Amino acid sequence: MRRFPFPLLLASVLGLGLAPATEASQGASAASGSVESTVATGQRGAARVKVRGHFNLATFNVLGHSHTNGRGDRFASSARRMRITVKAFQRRNVHVVALQEFEEQQWRTFRRLTDGRYGVWAHERHIANAVAWRTKKFAFVRARTIGVPYFHGNVRQMPVVFLRHRATGQTMAFTSFHNPVTSKRRPGNDKWRARAIKREILLAQHLRKRGIPAFLSGDFNERSERWQCRVARRTNMVTAGNGSGRGGSCKTPDRMRIDWIFGSNGVIFSRYIAVESRRVQLASDHPLIIVNVR
Repeated sequence: MRRFPFPLLLASVLGLGLAPATEASQGASAASGSVESTVATGQRGAARVKVRGHFNLATFNVLGHSHTNGRGDRFASSARRMRITVKAFQRRNVHVVALQEFEEQQWRTFRRLTDGRYGVWAHERHIANAVAWRTKKFAFVRARTIGVPYFHGNVRQMPVVFLRHRATGQTMAFTSFHNPVTSKRRPGNDKWRARAIKREILLAQHLRKRGIPAFLSGDFNERSERWQCRVARRTNMVTAGNGSGRGGSCKTPDRMRIDWIFGSNGVIFSRYIAVESRRVQLASDHPLIIVNVR
């Protein structure tokens, strides 16, 4: 089994109390078969969870190394793109970030550039989805995975990472999801994307029972008002960027994107920004989404 260096913290992969972690070869039925019948119709009225302290949370699809060579398109090489990414994290004071399409070459560059300033955790065989954090701001507590249907229903293990805010001692849960897109090149993924979000909603409901702040972040490949409303209502979560501040609110952000951050009812989001500078556009085909949490 291939292992990756760096504060990967490759603890044993555990289930989430929802279902055992499954391998990609087992297919989507193992990851989603029981979930569809158990997702609640709503979680409104759930107790509010207060975040002690404050920090900046981000999500960024870094555009995988295999997607571009830095010569035949508008994007830089993956090494240069990761340099741009790390500088953006430093400039914007990002404390926790959900990463997608984070391939092995990018891990190596990130490790060299950050030199221990960030810890990272992912499933050791499914490293493309990861959670990274500033080690001065947060301490690792534990991590688990949840099996999520991806292209053709193949299951990928995606991270749920519990971090302790060093200044306050409060533990919070962070995730990084990447749900499959439906396109001309990759048709027929609507049903798998629907099953993926059902599992993610169930996870949010499970974490709500623990009474700790939890965040669903990532590239969900959805931008409809109906989808946002469904997630917010069934999880009673706050949508970053919508200006509401209420859990379960169907109010949408001014501009609908496929990259989202949701937080537990009671989380206060502010200073939401989608960074789409020229340099970020060299690094990825996604904006860098950042929001302050308190």
